[in-house]
Amino acid sequence: MHHVVSTCPLCNSAIETVEHLFLECNLSKQVWEAMQVTVPNMLDGTGLVDCICSWFSNGPNNNRMPNTYMLVSIGHTFWHFWKFRCVVVFDNAQLQVHQLVQNIKKSILEWNENLIKQTSRQRQTVSGRSVVQWQTPLNSFIKINFDAYFCKEIKYMETGLIMLNDAGDFKRAWRVPAVAENPEQVEALAVFEAIQLARRKGILNLHVKGDCRDVVDALNGKDGVVKWQNNSIIRDCVECFKYFNNWVVTYVPRETNSMADLLAKDAISMYTSTSWDNNPPDWILSIMREKLNVQPFQRLI
Repeated sequence: MHHVVSTCPLCNSAIETVEHLFLECNLSKQVWEAMQVTVPNMLDGTGLVDCICSWFSNGPNNNRMPNTYMLVSIGHTFWHFWKFRCVVVFDNAQLQVHQLVQNIKKSILEWNENLIKQTSRQRQTVSGRSVVQWQTPLNSFIKINFDAYFCKEIKYMETGLIMLNDAGDFKRAWRVPAVAENPEQVEALAVFEAIQLARRKGILNLHVKGDCRDVVDALNGKDGVVKWQNNSIIRDCVECFKYFNNWVVTYVPRETNSMADLLAKDAISMYTSTSWDNNPPDWILSIMREKLNVQPFQRLI
């Protein structure tokens, strides 16, 4: 039987209970203080789990439920802090609290922006509901959708890549970290990563899709659409295309690029490269069902 270490991996000075990890550890206290959220003061002698459950109950403690903004902040902080803890434990990473706080704030900002956009689209919908789906790749082509997420404060980016075969079946997914100077460079580096991975996989006919129109136009030969600092990356991409029998680069709206987009966003606080072959994890399957309206391992059409 394996020995399970119960000491907190962040401070190494106390038993790792739920309350200690999320509320009492010096690192978690620094995070809550930076986020200006007062979860520790909400406990009132109850455990963390019981306290949170009371927020959503219809009992006498329901008036303790935080407002919507506070709930969003608390939820994102819990989630990113748990990922922070896992990276320390499983990858032996040395992470800074200020980076974690920046990631949490970025995540909350994106959440709120997407919520506003979703509400706006719902108000504009007169009747029915349209589900935007990926298109099946061209015959005999392998398709890679690319997207990237950028934290400009620390010049850190994550690339999300999804590969499908010409039948629309999931083949591979990647999350790749890097550094960049600006959002446009982030997208250019993401498509370069997609091309390089396709080369290493021996793909002959490549169809690349992304939601940055300027980068896509530059790859298709349009001059003056990207910043001069990023032209060298575009040239490197075009040079790599000579290793393929056929290649196509097309622009897609963000709605049809949701899996690559979510892969990049989910990885922003992981700081490590990850890939999946053939059998994606449950959370990717969940995105397939929710965003692409398909069942696991059903062809994406």
